[in-house]
Amino acid sequence: MGRIEQAGAALCVAATLVTEGPVAAGATRNTVSDLRRGEARQVSDAGGLAQALEARGLATGDRITAIGHSVDVAWAQMAGLAIIAEVPGDQLPA
Repeated sequence: MGRIEQAGAALCVAATLVTEGPVAAGATRNTVSDLRRGEARQVSDAGGLAQALEARGLATGDRITAIGHSVDVAWAQMAGLAIIAEVPGDQLPA
């Protein structure tokens, strides 16, 4: 394998880590938490949140911005919303 192929392979690995890293980190965190506290550590109310957003006028296909880190986006998927931007909670005042 030549240098160009090695560089290409390294770039592919780096791109995968950048794009999938946050999802893998969230899954790992949840798995560790499940192992420590049991699977019932937190009840997700994604369905309730999706219904509340729909009641406030958001509709399937609407584009939204999420505040905080969007690791668990089941609520947006259930409501059919597209998260197009994310603002970290600590950057909100700025």
